[in-house]
Amino acid sequence: MIGYEFSNLKEFKKLKCFVTDGLDGFSQPPYDSLNLGLHINDKMDSVLKNREKAVDHLGYMLSDLVVMDLVHGSNVEIIENKDKGRGSDSIKNAIPETDAMVTNEKDVVLSVFVADCIPAIIYDPENHVIATIHGGWKPLAGNITAKTIDKMVSVFGSNPNKLVVGVGPAVCGKCYDVYENVANEIKEAFPNFAKEVLIKNKGRIYLDIQKLMRLQLEDKGVKNIETSEICTFENKDFYSYRRDKETGRFGIFAVLE
Repeated sequence: MIGYEFSNLKEFKKLKCFVTDGLDGFSQPPYDSLNLGLHINDKMDSVLKNREKAVDHLGYMLSDLVVMDLVHGSNVEIIENKDKGRGSDSIKNAIPETDAMVTNEKDVVLSVFVADCIPAIIYDPENHVIATIHGGWKPLAGNITAKTIDKMVSVFGSNPNKLVVGVGPAVCGKCYDVYENVANEIKEAFPNFAKEVLIKNKGRIYLDIQKLMRLQLEDKGVKNIETSEICTFENKDFYSYRRDKETGRFGIFAVLE
């Protein structure tokens, strides 16, 4: 169940977080076995058991969980205590059209569910604020990383230099070939980064989204960044949409205490 834990975040006793893999759950093939996504064709009962198991690992209940309705955009929402439970057992009441969440509320479990995109955590230890980000290529092209940090700065007074970030498992740059229109959007949005994150090989264009997120973080002044270096396409302990098409979703969870 525990796919990855960030060493740079484990030192903070008032923060609990981890990344799941796809193992030790209740779902049947092709979603075997710890699928956390309700928006695919898995049985709801299995998914809810999987979510309960993951949240219980942190010492919380499903009613403490907050889930986003991901739309591959760059909207960032502030989450309050009254939002606890939204999206936890139904996509109908999830946080709508949102790909990043920020909160300073205790005992509110933030999440992101993915299968190749980046799940990331940003923690402000000075102001005790967390954020979770869904880093697909479209959110990253929309600079969701910077928008999330800007929200933390404007609402909670965060200092980007003091932020601590965990960048979770995602498809790597060697395995993520993209169409030319995707590459052009990245070039247009981040001309200074394009040469570092777009690689041509044997007539194909490959995009390194993990490196793109790191560069965006560094551009905002973030220094303490840990990247898992796990490729979801290569590592079969994790779900990968590009590898399997019909598959589950693993997740990242973070909660303040």
